[in-house]
Amino acid sequence: MKSSSSFRLRVLAALCLLAASTATPAAQLLALTTEFAPFQTLRDGQPEGFAVEVVRELARRQGDTVGFRFQPWVRSYQQALRTPDALLFSLARTPEREKQFGWVGELVRNDVALWRLAERADVRPTDLASLGSYRIGVVDNDFKTSFLVKQGLKIGETLQVAPSDITNLHKLIGGRVELIAVTNSDALRQNARLAGYAPERFARALPLPALTVPLYLAFTPGSDPNRVQAYARTMQALQQEGVIDRLRRRYDIQSASR
Repeated sequence: MKSSSSFRLRVLAALCLLAASTATPAAQLLALTTEFAPFQTLRDGQPEGFAVEVVRELARRQGDTVGFRFQPWVRSYQQALRTPDALLFSLARTPEREKQFGWVGELVRNDVALWRLAERADVRPTDLASLGSYRIGVVDNDFKTSFLVKQGLKIGETLQVAPSDITNLHKLIGGRVELIAVTNSDALRQNARLAGYAPERFARALPLPALTVPLYLAFTPGSDPNRVQAYARTMQALQQEGVIDRLRRRYDIQSASR
């Protein structure tokens, strides 16, 4: 009797261990990004911003935990290309990237333009052909940079590469460039404040409507299609429930998705 009871206990313990080993834990999701306030930024070392809150809510509803990694854009983008099942944001949805990434949902419409110092009334490019007369601050591995290179502008000459938009603001203030390429006017205003400058010191010089494409949340190349679809469905639910609009109002984002 004692042997039978002991056997049953051993079987029960083995079943418990098997159940524990086969249970599916919450996935740790890596989210790759860069400083791009008010969409994503670090405040006292903590991630915050409109897109950060969207990612957190998506992961919560999927039962995942998320870890944010802020890096210069070129590093985040290059890491994304070799890291399946991670998120990358905020990413311009361009034809060249369409089949590479798993698109979860639109975060915002950008309003790409070249900006100058408001006091520099002499800096007035009229079209793309006139840009060769200026030094333009751009970010490495950015879609705006790729576009300007295709227009015949050369990196290291007309195009001056920097690791971040805030670096380009400093270069513009310091007279090292005459123009900077800006993805979104909301981001420019917020970055100006973070850098210690009044947003009124900057003025739009030349819109680039050919680049006005949505900024997206996307899964990296090689990600599980089922996971991409699950997150995309959850993103649609957030939009339908009004969660996305409430977050936009909270962060005073004026360039809303359409």
